[in-house]
Amino acid sequence: MMEIITKLINGEWWKSKTSGITLAIHMLTLNIKEDIKDKIKKFIIKCTNDSIFHVRKEVAICLPQLVDLIPTFQKEKVLQIFEYLTDDVSDAVRTECVEGLFNFCLKADSFTMISEKLLPIIYKSFGDSAWRIRKQWVEGISRLFVIVRESETEVDKLWDQYILFLNDNDGQVKEAAIKIMENLIEFVSEEKYKNDIVPVIETLYKDKSMRVRKAIAEHSLQI
Repeated sequence: MMEIITKLINGEWWKSKTSGITLAIHMLTLNIKEDIKDKIKKFIIKCTNDSIFHVRKEVAICLPQLVDLIPTFQKEKVLQIFEYLTDDVSDAVRTECVEGLFNFCLKADSFTMISEKLLPIIYKSFGDSAWRIRKQWVEGISRLFVIVRESETEVDKLWDQYILFLNDNDGQVKEAAIKIMENLIEFVSEEKYKNDIVPVIETLYKDKSMRVRKAIAEHSLQI
């Protein structure tokens, strides 16, 4: 089987390589020798730097599975893959990292791991140049609030990031942030919520995007 994986991943056609990645990850779930597992892990890490973006994208798609394979796949190596791929030149690759990061937070063995290792990667991704990726984070930010809710410091940092999304330069990101506005009141004090949100609402009522103005008219009534 190792010979097949090697042939696929070293193939010239990207579909050959992506098939090799899928097969390699499946092999890691089996009871095989440690030296074979080590070779497979090296193949997967190598694919994060492949010149073909489809190959790097396939690794990104498989990130939730890699998280599930910890500790068979060392935590530090999985973190390294996330760091590589969230900085990828292709937004098609970076967008596939979002769900993997959510999964990693849920499966992390400690809150220290989340705050020191994962949140820095996530906060960096919040500022991604691709609006679709920023919108993805907005749509899932409630899940992050639940994950960090026991830490007042992290809740405050996440809330500040959310306010930045409400002031994003892309209308679709702002619209998505407005639509979840009322869902976040449980995570901060009522006073902080109103003090931070009301000034933003006043600005958004005058936004150049009709979709943003419509969204704020519909959702600001909950404040």
